Amino acid sequence: MLLFSTLCWGIACSSNTNQEGESYSPSITQQYQDCEDCNGYGTVDVACEKCDGLGYTTQVCSQCNGRKKIVCLKCDGAKSIVVDCPLCKNDKGGCLGCNNTGRRKCLACRGTGRDGNSPCLMCHGACIIVCDMCNGTGNAICTLCEGTRIYETDCIKCGGNAIIKCDNCDGEGEENVTCDNCSGYRTVEETCTTCNGEGKVPV
Repeated sequence: MLLFSTLCWGIACSSNTNQEGESYSPSITQQYQDCEDCNGYGTVDVACEKCDGLGYTTQVCSQCNGRKKIVCLKCDGAKSIVVDCPLCKNDKGGCLGCNNTGRRKCLACRGTGRDGNSPCLMCHGACIIVCDMCNGTGNAICTLCEGTRIYETDCIKCGGNAIIKCDNCDGEGEENVTCDNCSGYRTVEETCTTCNGEGKVPV
């Protein structure tokens, strides 16, 4: 009888009796351990099905509505822009040839006053001549802007085409937006199916 009780310890054994002489089976205390799949948390992170684990989804570009191009923002579709005159640089009419002095270095002798061993025939040895751009007045009307000091030129952004590639989608017609299912984290939390969210499994 002693040998049989020893072999049955920790498992159901109908040979045990209580103080009243009634037979009973001793209960077994179940042992548990942390679930290996969820590390005891009861939840697991799985790839978001909506964005395929990318963290973003694709939609039609909100700026160009999928057209891939937009009206040039710099010229507003006008094809041209107005800038300071590149020749006179908005210099208020001053002569660029002589810097408003009315005189300029002789171009024939390059300001040396000499032509070999002889005096320069153009400046007669004076090294300077009357400015031919302003006729010696020190002021000249710009031949490019005609004195307006501004100049209309092709838009430098669209090259005069009025439209440009959409900079929001880089001309693709689609844009990426943060996934509203995983908030951009790429994974979502789900109940662990191994432990049914308990975090523990039987040993």
